[in-house]
Amino acid sequence: MSLKKGARIGIAVSGGSDSVALFHILADLQKKCDFFLVALTVDHGLREESRSDAMFVESLCRSRGVPCEIYFAQKNEVAKIAATRKRGVEDGARFLRYSFFRRKAEDLSLDVIFTAHTKDDLLESLLMQFLSGREITGIKARNKIFMRPFLSVEKSSILAYLRGKSLTFREDSTNGENRFLRNKIRNLIVPKLDETLPTWKNALITSAEKIRYDRDATRVLMKKCPVAFPMQGVALIHRGRFEGLPLAAKRQVFLRVFSRLNADFRVSSAALNSICGNTPRIHFKNLKIEKKNKIIYVFLQKEVEFFFDSVYIYSVGIFKNPRFSFEVRDEYFPHAIEIPERFFPFSVRQVRKTDKFQFAEGKEKSIFKILAEWKIPADLRPQVLILEHGEMPFGILGKMFFAKNRIIKADGRTKWLKIAKSPEENRNS
Repeated sequence: MSLKKGARIGIAVSGGSDSVALFHILADLQKKCDFFLVALTVDHGLREESRSDAMFVESLCRSRGVPCEIYFAQKNEVAKIAATRKRGVEDGARFLRYSFFRRKAEDLSLDVIFTAHTKDDLLESLLMQFLSGREITGIKARNKIFMRPFLSVEKSSILAYLRGKSLTFREDSTNGENRFLRNKIRNLIVPKLDETLPTWKNALITSAEKIRYDRDATRVLMKKCPVAFPMQGVALIHRGRFEGLPLAAKRQVFLRVFSRLNADFRVSSAALNSICGNTPRIHFKNLKIEKKNKIIYVFLQKEVEFFFDSVYIYSVGIFKNPRFSFEVRDEYFPHAIEIPERFFPFSVRQVRKTDKFQFAEGKEKSIFKILAEWKIPADLRPQVLILEHGEMPFGILGKMFFAKNRIIKADGRTKWLKIAKSPEENRNS
């Protein structure tokens, strides 16, 4: 992103050397480029001096005429987040911090938020990921709204810049403690590597780049496997295409699904391999995976609740509720389904356990039994939508679960119905 006139830019400032250097550079550029700049800082409440750090940032911003937004964490807020996420304090603090940044990005209509991660941070992250057995991803230079312009800059260069301009910054008193893995790597492992393997930094970054190239190639294969997200907390994977992929691509499919579902947990490599295997039914933390016929169903059990506001359709036109839009036309158009005109007006609603479908020959059958025959998991059957005229169900919309639609056949004039998720539902799914 270019720092063009009128851009709205945020910068995460902790008061430490890296963020203070980036703050001064952006404050200087603001005069030339005429963009909006706001500083964002968080007092996590984890150190005695954290309030003083926040006040330092506020004073720094005042001296440069830059607005400052500060979030003061409540007592034990970070610890509660860490406990809920079943992670460490560092993760809880990061989650709190980035949640605040995202809120401010929306509130202030920011185009980008700069963070001051350096080459040293990148190397530490790579070592952390390698030593803890996690996927080697490093730190992205651009991740959605966040940009990290210092990723190729070493901390020594930043400190030299600050000294040269006599700029002050704050020191985190916990940086010298070795309670956390990152500090252990920074204080104990990195000095030894510098001493014994002078070329280790470039070698590690080169290896990470090779892994990224392989992962990019794997993701090309992954895209050959259709994945749908019909509603929040639910994903459907095409089983035949999935099983034809190599294991590396299968892993990427599930990682993508977990990310889209906002699954709030880490998956070990061994667990991921097991999930990619042939076990027909898997419960993993709050995740449920069922492999039935042609579909792999993945859903977060805590989010499987689905409330659908019934929609009444009475003529040609567009009818909406918060989740879907329904368009009716007199003539066929792409992806529309045929509706006998004799069933107008009709309602679209969620299926109930008492609903029965009447076939053309007059036989009736429980719709829940039909859905079981279609191999739709029991947890998801109540989410299926039906079409109802009066008190008579005449259509089952199973296609959103990769099953099929069943509509009583037309015996006269027809209209055409197309169903689409609302923009809001697309963002959530």
